Amino acid sequence: MSMQNENPNFFYAADFNEAQRLRSVFWVDAKARLDYRHFSDVVLLDTTHVKNECRLPFVPFVGVNHHLQFLLLGLAFVSDGSESAFVWLMRNWLRAMGGHAPKVILTDCDEVLKRAVAQVVPESFHCFCLWHVLSKLPEKLGRWVHQHGGEFMSGFSECVLKSRTKEQFEKRWGEMVVRFDMGDESWLCEIYEDRKQWVPAFLNGRVLAGMSTVQRSEAMNCLFDKYVQRKTTVKEFMEQYRVVMRDKYEEEAKADFETLRRQPVLKSPSPFGKQMVELYTHAVFKKFQSEVLGAVACHPRKESEDGASKIFMVQDFEDNQGFVVTWNESTSEASCSCYSFEFNGYLCRHVMIVLQISGVHSIPPRYILKRWTKDAKSRQTERNLSMADVVVSDSRTERCKDLCQRAFELGDEGSLSYETYIAAVKVLEEALRKCENLNGTIHSVREPNLPCFGSQEVNLSNAADHTNKKDSTLRKRKVCFVVSAMMLMLQTPFP
Repeated sequence: MSMQNENPNFFYAADFNEAQRLRSVFWVDAKARLDYRHFSDVVLLDTTHVKNECRLPFVPFVGVNHHLQFLLLGLAFVSDGSESAFVWLMRNWLRAMGGHAPKVILTDCDEVLKRAVAQVVPESFHCFCLWHVLSKLPEKLGRWVHQHGGEFMSGFSECVLKSRTKEQFEKRWGEMVVRFDMGDESWLCEIYEDRKQWVPAFLNGRVLAGMSTVQRSEAMNCLFDKYVQRKTTVKEFMEQYRVVMRDKYEEEAKADFETLRRQPVLKSPSPFGKQMVELYTHAVFKKFQSEVLGAVACHPRKESEDGASKIFMVQDFEDNQGFVVTWNESTSEASCSCYSFEFNGYLCRHVMIVLQISGVHSIPPRYILKRWTKDAKSRQTERNLSMADVVVSDSRTERCKDLCQRAFELGDEGSLSYETYIAAVKVLEEALRKCENLNGTIHSVREPNLPCFGSQEVNLSNAADHTNKKDSTLRKRKVCFVVSAMMLMLQTPFP
């Protein structure tokens, strides 16, 4: 409640049992709700800490921004891992996000989560984290791992990670089951039934934005391990949460600043690098450029051709592996058996070397995701559309909701630097004066059921007194507070 008082767009929900004891609590801050509008393509529901009884049973909703940084899109404490607990949690999270379901939701391989996701967000593609499935092999298939060692792991990897088509996967899976005599293994049968939710060949072009890789999972767990210990209390957790979120916001603001004002150094004359250095953020371009440089270690050989579609075998001497690349010149569609685009969202070296020998010197637009570009959070197009379609509602609640969303967009953008902060405050001051003239006074429009600022006064004339403020979080809070005051006046119909 204190956090909501600081920012009216903060959302929380609590669930109590019959004895009125707290059973679950969920919250999401204003910035996360805004970030979700731009990065709602892939969300991870991480239940790792619910299953670890030595730690706080907290569940984060995790996304990733255009700088490859984690986004905490909501947090909860749940008393148990039951289906009803996760249904309650996901429904409240969806409500906080305006009812907009993610394109892809990632979870652990769990039957309870499978049912909860199907019930709350059936329109989302439910995908099991590949690293979760692979990490369970020693535990679930320990007998085969022990008996056959590297031979079994190599066969499993060949089947799951290198099958280019669904048919090829089915064939290799059947051969593996027969070869190692695994027909009666129950866990193997279970994950096979759920193959469409974790086997790369079934992704059908869906992009996971790097959220399903082993490296990403380990890095995320390390983040939480920094402030969640065996005996951490809820109060201690919340104190650390505030510190961590403040640091993450500053980290993102710094990355925004660097991306907009500096350009990475090109390490090769490749036309692909020259093209994408103008579009990608620094962090993503660094990853992409390593693929561009790695193309020199790849040797492509055309295997077959069927009209405009060609199949190449690309030998990657750095990885000492061969990969199959399919390229269709008429549709500009490409795919690779390494599944880099599906897992990471940018093209791999194997596809780029094939494009190069095919006379294609720019990345096809379909493989340039806006979520990785400098304009990932650009609201210009969205703003133009919304202003053209704006309808003055007779509902005070609807007007308030619309103004809140616009206000927090301004708070997010206006807090990035001192210059934008001052510009935002000046515009707000002018708007405030116009509203006062239209509505009379702020006291005449305030209603009992609306938030009241009490004895605090809105004073914009002293904005220059804050010229030494460098904390973007503080700037954002100041802007949002002033806008909130404006919205109280704007909620009544104009005379």
